[in-house]
Amino acid sequence: MNDIKVLLPHAKGDSKLDRQKSLVVINEIAEMKNCTKVLYFESRKHKDVYLWMSNVDNGPSVKFLVHNMHTMMEMKLSGNCLKASRPILSFDSRFDEEPHLTLIKHALMQTFGTPNHHPRSQPFFDHVFSFSVTPDLKIWFRNFQIVDETLQLQEIGPRFVLETIRIFAGSFEGAVLYDNPDYESPNAKRRAIKLLGKGKYIEKQLSKKAALSKAQQIKEVIAEKVEDPVGEVFEVKDEPLDEDAKRIVSMIEKKKKKKKFRGRVEKRKAEVGDAKAQINSFCYTQDSKGSGVSRSSEIKKEPEDEDKSKQRDSSTKSYGLEKRPKKEAEDDEGPEGESAMKSKERWGASEGWGSDKKAAPPKEKEKVNLGVSGKLAEDTNMYRGVLIKYNEPPEAKKPTIRYVELKEKDVLKFGFSSREFVVLNEKSAGDDGASDAEPGKSPGSE
Repeated sequence: MNDIKVLLPHAKGDSKLDRQKSLVVINEIAEMKNCTKVLYFESRKHKDVYLWMSNVDNGPSVKFLVHNMHTMMEMKLSGNCLKASRPILSFDSRFDEEPHLTLIKHALMQTFGTPNHHPRSQPFFDHVFSFSVTPDLKIWFRNFQIVDETLQLQEIGPRFVLETIRIFAGSFEGAVLYDNPDYESPNAKRRAIKLLGKGKYIEKQLSKKAALSKAQQIKEVIAEKVEDPVGEVFEVKDEPLDEDAKRIVSMIEKKKKKKKFRGRVEKRKAEVGDAKAQINSFCYTQDSKGSGVSRSSEIKKEPEDEDKSKQRDSSTKSYGLEKRPKKEAEDDEGPEGESAMKSKERWGASEGWGSDKKAAPPKEKEKVNLGVSGKLAEDTNMYRGVLIKYNEPPEAKKPTIRYVELKEKDVLKFGFSSREFVVLNEKSAGDDGASDAEPGKSPGSE
């Protein structure tokens, strides 16, 4: 409404009208304002907007229903024009085809056209009011700006559609000159939508009742016992089984039970096998008394005679390495012993081994990554000593390896051993072999 007041420079506004009063009172208000044409907007239920357009002198008056209203602020179009300039009215050719549209055309010309030489108007034409007729005989209003002399147009707004309801002979009264047969009030449309929803609800209720009745019938049929004539022909009696049949049935049931626990049994067997393999992999073990017993599967020992076993010295403790006879020891200690030659060829002379890494022979440096195992002890003649590999800081490129000789009274304590390495425990303060270790480190540092 405010947009239309802005577009009409000769318009005058007034306050709201009380609904309880009759619309004829508007004629008196127009006479007081010295106006001959009236545009009255009527709102109902905050949803529907009606427009009355009337000629106060002797009629007629037209009632419209407004659809699809879009204000200038809402659309934010690029067009613009002078506020008090006069508009050019453009009408569709269909206004001349129907008599009631011709009457509406003249009413729109008298209402929206600004009088010539009106004191509030400017003598310019820079915008166009367009009135078009839609296929369903509704009037579409649009406002355009004339950009230049080539008559290019840009829309300004506002925009709305008017649907004709009735045309009266007088101003807000009189005989009905035209009544739109296709008009349907907004209330009737909303009521039809509600009835449509109500019909859907009724259909749902009827379908629920039909489903309940059908379910009840099915229950009754199931509860009713009907004799099956085919069952008499194919009826099978439960007779006791023979002994052979019982035996076969019991075997089948046992197989079913075994399948359930087969996976667990296989898993358990695998765990036991791993444990046995781990136990057999130890080179040395230690009994409760502290004496070492050889459990290595790699070191092959020849069976001993009873005389030799009696002559074994019980004063010294065994570490899984049996004490050889003196003759063999003397042969090895000599320069021409076969085992001594082999150890020297493989590891070099052991006299010069110490804490200094450079003192180790070159062959020992090549074998630095080898660990201590039963087979290695047998090959290197380690029945009289132990090859110890010390831990070194990360800066050292190679670890320190040292050969420690054992005397008859020396007791070498170790906490764990395997085929790859030996973990040595620290010696007591009274042990003689403690002085042979590298200063600052104990033999059990590995």
